[in-house]
Amino acid sequence: MAASYGPGKTGGKGLILVFDLDQTLIDTRTISTITRTDDVIDAALNGKIINGILGPVIAFRDSYPGSIDAILLLTNNGNAAYISKVCKVIARKLGHTGSNFRNIQTRENSRFKYKVPLFFDYIMMRQNIHRQSDNKSLRDVRIMLNILKVKDDNLESRTYFFDDQEHGIMRSEIGDSHYIKITGPDVDPDHPEFNLGFRQGKVDLTNYQGIDEELRRISSLNSSTAGAPDFSDNNAAAGAAAPRIAGNNASVVGGRRRKSIALKRKYKKRKTIRRRK
Repeated sequence: MAASYGPGKTGGKGLILVFDLDQTLIDTRTISTITRTDDVIDAALNGKIINGILGPVIAFRDSYPGSIDAILLLTNNGNAAYISKVCKVIARKLGHTGSNFRNIQTRENSRFKYKVPLFFDYIMMRQNIHRQSDNKSLRDVRIMLNILKVKDDNLESRTYFFDDQEHGIMRSEIGDSHYIKITGPDVDPDHPEFNLGFRQGKVDLTNYQGIDEELRRISSLNSSTAGAPDFSDNNAAAGAAAPRIAGNNASVVGGRRRKSIALKRKYKKRKTIRRRK
């Protein structure tokens, strides 16, 4: 996580995953500003990318040091309150219930005081003072990494980018196999060449094969690690549940379930001893 970086730059070989928000992680078009309750937001989330990609990479970053150098949110949405709320609902969905929170933006733009769970290492909104354009590029990624004190060597080969929009500079920099364009069944009726991305209640037609294979490779290289997350059943292309931790069905963090099981066993053991007496 970002909190573990510095002084001095770390990483330099792990993957960098950069996510868009609207119509990628969530269908914002279906949510009015009046009905943005947790349940409404949860129903509008893209479960395929959240459970099949975001969940595993959070687990890999925390369990396999050096495999994932940063998980970033790069969005042209400027509503800090909404972004904060969506991140909290995603965290709950993934079981990421820790108490670590951070301001949605760093001191470079300290007027945004909304807190978010610490699973995105950095969130760069549209009005971030470092942004030069709505057209996203590796320049934005490099700025975030420099703030986090993560090495930015070979970004072209390390970065995977997820967005429903076409950002030509980014695609030309990282290539088609690392540019995951979120695709749904609907197009803009006035501009049929424009896909509308993820839509609530509609199938996600995105081709996740490239990142899916990369995560399987990371999982297989670290399969002997005790307590490591298992990616064997998490195929984003087929639709996935949250990643399993240490052989149980707990979600990304999974600590509460292990603790609960341990307490039940302890209680059962005590009960058996009392009966023998």
